Amino acid sequence: MELKGDNSFINIEVLGKSNPSAINEWDKKWLRVNVLLKFAGFTADFKSEFLIDDFELFLNSIKRAINKEVKELEFRTMEDSFYLKGVINYFGNIEWTGYAVHPVGDGNKLTFKFESEYYQLEQLDKYLTELCQLKSK
Repeated sequence: MELKGDNSFINIEVLGKSNPSAINEWDKKWLRVNVLLKFAGFTADFKSEFLIDDFELFLNSIKRAINKEVKELEFRTMEDSFYLKGVINYFGNIEWTGYAVHPVGDGNKLTFKFESEYYQLEQLDKYLTELCQLKSK
């Protein structure tokens, strides 16, 4: 998952399932990820675990925005270690605000904001649709 904006870059790379051979359905939902954030003067690069459900909820908000049902998108992890909110402005661009916390819990918190172009929603939709198919595997 990648977003690019005005001197800003977010990349969340899914490395694979955290517990691919788990018997418990809850344990099967966790994904190992690498989060890379680059903003003017700041870079954060860390590994974490997100639920596949977090990505599914973000995909649903993207689809609703593409269908013009809403003007806000949201990606939030269950453990509150990463948050991203996008608001579609009058010019058709998306104003993003968010934060990342590492390590999970009481770690350091990087807050950020940037703007990206609307067309990136279609790329996110395609990527997240493919990613969410992992749930059934």
